[in-house]
Amino acid sequence: FLVNEPTPDYAVAKNLNLVVADDRLIGTYLQYREANPNVRCIIVTNDFPLTVKFTHRQIEFISLDESLLLPSEPDPLEKRNKQLEAEVLRYKTREPDLAIKFADGANYARFVVAVPTNAPDPEPEIQAKLAAAKEKCKPVKLAPPPQPVDPNDPFAGIAKQIQEVPLGFQLMGREFYEDYHRRVEVY
Repeated sequence: FLVNEPTPDYAVAKNLNLVVADDRLIGTYLQYREANPNVRCIIVTNDFPLTVKFTHRQIEFISLDESLLLPSEPDPLEKRNKQLEAEVLRYKTREPDLAIKFADGANYARFVVAVPTNAPDPEPEIQAKLAAAKEKCKPVKLAPPPQPVDPNDPFAGIAKQIQEVPLGFQLMGREFYEDYHRRVEVY
């Protein structure tokens, strides 16, 4: 590892920008190579844009095989997702897989349910319950929509603006209750 970075004057002379990390690395390499001409210097990287710069500057580099790369650290969200997936799998494997078989070996059965002949007519009971429900759900009395402003009135413009502000809310409420009335009638 080299700790001596190139000076600004050296960077300018070699046409490097020290703000760019790649150029700082190239400057450090070139500076070391000039100071140690008898030492073979090789940079190991798999960064494609950096290898293009190395080729342009005739810097020797090696790109390692992908299989030699260290696995990237999973981000916290990915790590949490894997934990949750493992937990769900644990729960799924704990619950039993129920299977019902009937006497004939099938996993279903058909039954005929007979209507009792002595059962009372349910219609009066249904009507009584409907009447009780309608008694609870009485229609709401709606105020009539506001009257339009007289265009000849000197304050017509201001009155119209004041009237339009709550109008949207009133229309939403009116539509809600009109729908409510329709549902009560159908019910």
